[in-house]
Amino acid sequence: MEKKREEGQLLHVPVMLKEFLELCQPQENEKWIDGTFGYGGHTTALLEKGCKVLAMDMDEQAQQRAGLLREKGHHFYFFRKNFSEMAVACAQIGWDRVDGVLLDLGVSLGQLKDPQRGFSFQFPEAPLDMRMDSSKEKTAAFLLNNFSKEQLIRLFSVSCKPNESQRLAEEVERFRSIRPILRVKDFLEIILKARLSKAKGHVATRPFLALRMAVNEELEHLQKGLEEGARLLKEGGRLAVISFHSGEDRIVKRFFQNHCLPKGRHETEGETEREVFFCRIERRLVSREESRSNPRARSARLRIGWKIRSEEERQRLIK
Repeated sequence: MEKKREEGQLLHVPVMLKEFLELCQPQENEKWIDGTFGYGGHTTALLEKGCKVLAMDMDEQAQQRAGLLREKGHHFYFFRKNFSEMAVACAQIGWDRVDGVLLDLGVSLGQLKDPQRGFSFQFPEAPLDMRMDSSKEKTAAFLLNNFSKEQLIRLFSVSCKPNESQRLAEEVERFRSIRPILRVKDFLEIILKARLSKAKGHVATRPFLALRMAVNEELEHLQKGLEEGARLLKEGGRLAVISFHSGEDRIVKRFFQNHCLPKGRHETEGETEREVFFCRIERRLVSREESRSNPRARSARLRIGWKIRSEEERQRLIK
């Protein structure tokens, strides 16, 4: 999710907005879930199309920004929850089915640039926090100071090679045996001593990503959110996911593949009428123009699945 600031005002610059609107074609009076409200860019675009939007975000500041949209009297609902709880949120406003679900994964530029959040290695003196939901107890510092070596290896393996994860875990143990790991600069010192292999960008990018995803249980929430979103879709509904990291994208790709019913595939025993299946899947990469104007979006990928419209369509696809 990408944002920029101009003349003191926050402007919405959602990643891959053009591709999302062209492929999903949201229509007036459709019900949409924006599971990652952030700065409200995608939600605003949906509202401008005449859609009703249920938005979700764990960030307290996002909740404050959502209040501005409420004041305009739009068909807009906001819940300060993780998108993995979208079924609960829908039930609270009386929605049993929706026309579309959008998930724009990752952190916003605003979160990265806030030195008190501890998301970025650009602020060495910042507390090592990384919580998207500040009401949660366990910070990044807590994990590094309390996880076992085996847990740390698993944590780092999300974005680092096996030998790198091993060295990072060993350096964490060595550092905390002398003093607690409390600030961003402490983790940076650990990363430098672990002698990670050269990669594009800053050497701390991948370890910081792995730690952030562990603090917020992002991969676990993503898997549950995909399942809940697909079950909530009406026939013909669209599930759209924008990802920035290969680990996230693998989960999304595998989910769509496992729940798509291509020609020639026969339903197996145990698959019921309520099993979620998609009839069509599309993938788009970020455009060259957007990648040039917004370098942070260069790794963005959009995947969309369309839910089967009818039992007749299901039967046609398996023949």
